[in-house]
Amino acid sequence: MICFSLTAKKEPSLRGTGTEDYFCDGWGFREQSGPFYGTPLWEGYDTGDRGSAYRWHIPDPIAFTKSLRVEIQHRGGQDFPDGTSTGYIERDDLMSSVAFWYQMEPHQPWPALPPGPERLPFHDLIMLKGHDAVAAAKHSDDPLEVQNLGGVTDGKQLWFRPLNDKGWVEVSFESRTNQTAALTAQNGACS
Repeated sequence: MICFSLTAKKEPSLRGTGTEDYFCDGWGFREQSGPFYGTPLWEGYDTGDRGSAYRWHIPDPIAFTKSLRVEIQHRGGQDFPDGTSTGYIERDDLMSSVAFWYQMEPHQPWPALPPGPERLPFHDLIMLKGHDAVAAAKHSDDPLEVQNLGGVTDGKQLWFRPLNDKGWVEVSFESRTNQTAALTAQNGACS
């Protein structure tokens, strides 16, 4: 649901419909493009799928004089990696937005923006490359080695081949700062 608050109110003065309805679609998203709205990228509904949508309020402007607050309440069903699913909840999708407006009166100069990567909601930080950890890694008696690859950036990877579901690998790394982050392993799984 899209909610607009035209002043500093806690509750919106205008409530819309579902997120896809705001972008002029219904019962979900699909790829579409128009002059004032569209979804030029829609990969699907699975975890990790990406989408991009836009909406220009040229034929239906939202006038404001002092402040404008826009919120997206994104609710719906969600499937989880363990096979469970939910009903109608606030979803865990990662969203970001940008807004443009026309301003009639002059204003004070804006402060300088931080560099682009610092404005992103999430940062990818490589803490450890697997092939660099092979020598110090602890692991079950299953084979662990550096595998040479052709045509990729580093040209090698950590290659672990467990003989059964009891195989394990443990690698250590250090973070120079305290941080709350999702830990992921590329082309593999971690727990």
